[in-house]
Amino acid sequence: MSTRTKEEVENYVEGQCKCNDIHSKPEQSYNDLGFEVTVWNVKTDEDGSWWVVEGEGLPMNLYPQDQAYYFSTDEAYSFHLGLMTRLLNDDSKEPSKKIQEIEIGIEISIAVRRKLTQAAAVLNNAIESEEIQSVGMICREALIVLGHNIFSEEFLEDGEEEPKRNDFKNRSRIAISGLLPGGDNSELRDHLRKISYSAWDFANKITHFRY
Repeated sequence: MSTRTKEEVENYVEGQCKCNDIHSKPEQSYNDLGFEVTVWNVKTDEDGSWWVVEGEGLPMNLYPQDQAYYFSTDEAYSFHLGLMTRLLNDDSKEPSKKIQEIEIGIEISIAVRRKLTQAAAVLNNAIESEEIQSVGMICREALIVLGHNIFSEEFLEDGEEEPKRNDFKNRSRIAISGLLPGGDNSELRDHLRKISYSAWDFANKITHFRY
């Protein structure tokens, strides 16, 4: 159930985009990791369509639909929850640093999205097994790009060696631990590790596809 009224969501979008809402509705609600979150579908007169994500205990934010960054409510929700949880658990950062991290996160999302869009285009026209395999290879490249961008040497434990660039599993494992430290984030870390490992294994499975 939404924690914001239709009027509050529309006022937020109009204030952010300098436009007028022509239609808005709560599209989907989620209850995960102790947060109740609603994704709104908002159409404007001059600034396209937006997902607005809001929930009790989380800041409200909006994400573009028209620029092919966030195709679904699931994508907008997942990005928002991960980003906001990180910010809420990092009170030591200055506001300017937090804003910079948000901008970097969006840049990473766009870079990975380009790879996934390329994979989708190849898959749409694939006939031979070699073409299916190329989809897996592109997905592997997308994960490697993601792993490279989220990893930082400061996340390494004393004496721990930096994983190779294409070692997505270990890079993501170390990055997740570094970005989400502490006991309160244990469940979220486990959730993200499972997702990242499964994504890598499935991309490899497609890369070696035969029929």
